[in-house]
Amino acid sequence: MYIYGMKKFFPLIFFSLISVRMFPSEFLSFRGVDFYASVSQSASVSDFRGSRLKADAGFKLDFSGVKGVLSIGLPDVGFLELPETFGGMGSWNAFDETFVLRYGASVSFSPGFLPIGIELYAGTLNFSGGISRLKSPLLSHSSALKASVLPSSGISVSLPDFSSSEKAMSLALKFRPNGRNSWMPEIQAGADSDDSFFVSVSKSIPLPFVRSSVLSLNAASFVHGNDGSSSWFFDERPYLNDRFFGCSMEFRMKFPHAGVFVFGSLNQSPFGGLHPVFRTNVSLSFSGFVLNGGFYIANCPLVTVSGKKVLTWMQFQLNPWFRFALGPFKASTGLFFQGDVNESRSHDRSLYPDLFFRWDGRLNGSSERSSASVAFDRSWEDESWKLSSAVAVKLKRSALDADFSVSHEYDGGPGKDKSSLDFSAAVSPSDSVLKSLSASFSASMAGSEVSSASLGLSAEIRKRWGRVELNAALSFSLSMIP
Repeated sequence: MYIYGMKKFFPLIFFSLISVRMFPSEFLSFRGVDFYASVSQSASVSDFRGSRLKADAGFKLDFSGVKGVLSIGLPDVGFLELPETFGGMGSWNAFDETFVLRYGASVSFSPGFLPIGIELYAGTLNFSGGISRLKSPLLSHSSALKASVLPSSGISVSLPDFSSSEKAMSLALKFRPNGRNSWMPEIQAGADSDDSFFVSVSKSIPLPFVRSSVLSLNAASFVHGNDGSSSWFFDERPYLNDRFFGCSMEFRMKFPHAGVFVFGSLNQSPFGGLHPVFRTNVSLSFSGFVLNGGFYIANCPLVTVSGKKVLTWMQFQLNPWFRFALGPFKASTGLFFQGDVNESRSHDRSLYPDLFFRWDGRLNGSSERSSASVAFDRSWEDESWKLSSAVAVKLKRSALDADFSVSHEYDGGPGKDKSSLDFSAAVSPSDSVLKSLSASFSASMAGSEVSSASLGLSAEIRKRWGRVELNAALSFSLSMIP
């Protein structure tokens, strides 16, 4: 009955066996274990019987050369549904459909007879870097005070977190050269149970007047299709479920006061041909001045290797910001601008612009830190616009740290008149089992009427006994308007 479930743990059992049989005892010296538990409850003043519960629990093991993680999550479920939920746990299939299972293990070692290090991964792994850019190559906007916008080259693999979203079981392998001057490139490969796979090859290239330069070649394959029922693809022809390929080249250079990242990819279209994508990020820094920029262009409509539909033809980013002294404080202020040219989702395929603007300011002192931001987003497709602002203050004292923040957002345009307000406060005592204690309030309005309002309380604790650490979190949210 549990054979299906045990198959998931075969890679972990395999890693354990090869670790014990192939490596010396000092290789598996114990470093620590981390236990985690989190419970979140949400309720409404009008119906406490409709309260809902979400929970996560797990542990991480850390040995020299070997790491493992196992976590079980209970998705958002009503209290009245709990007896039925736990009463149906008679088989692994029922358990697998009800709970989110996160697990993973990694082994890293360096064979003495080869100039390389080897890393093996298995489980519900997280992949980022080059594989994420193949799935979605678009530029993203964030704080106007970001130190660098240069992405890291290659593909990154990591074990799941305690609260990661559900992912397919994956296997990954990494060969890394020992030493910066090695002739060996870094090679990564991986596959998952959804029949997807990727491979990446990265090599440092010594160049004059350049601190570091890395060239990466990435390729991936995913299985996807469109039966025409999805509203996101309503204006596209359906296509059969099939395997599609994509590849990319990334080149990253760092100079003493500048950096450049270049990305180019080819995506196999379900309707024939290859669709190219080009993207670049640049960063300049001189004393207290930083200038970041980015550019993206693609042949749209683009269906990426993972099946994601992209309707953005072009993007442009510009982000200057400054650091300077203001009396006893260290101050920073910056502007971020992004312009997009998108294709309409309607059948006429018309083009329209989107504009995003953001200002950030920050003031740091010896025992306090404050920040403020204002952002404006305008879309010409539906004539909508959004204005948001936020202020945050952090105070440091000998006994505790305190954080306060308030944010407001207004969504306007034809048929839209919505706003939201959020406030949060948190304290973090020093040298205490209590890691943090926080409270929050949020409200939403439609026109002049309050459509929703809620209060939230949360607490986190952390306790360490030698190499054993316990982290726990408890949160409660109360909706005040039915």
